[in-house]
Amino acid sequence: GFFILSNRQFAVGQLLDLKCELYPEQFLRCRVEVKHINETCVGTHIVSMSKEGAVLLQRFLQEYYSLKLDRSG
Repeated sequence: GFFILSNRQFAVGQLLDLKCELYPEQFLRCRVEVKHINETCVGTHIVSMSKEGAVLLQRFLQEYYSLKLDRSG
């Protein structure tokens, strides 16, 4: 899922179309469901994503965690 910082009001169970730029000019588009809310943050669960989006997200996460492991060792 995603942790979203926002000043907008959402409701638990609400479905959102999310678009975020993971790399320059490479956007992840998916549908998420709001699972929990606090004053400024929304926790979501991914409901659907294209195969292309899944590949892009997997690449992004692999690079992100690879860099974190390199820094901690």
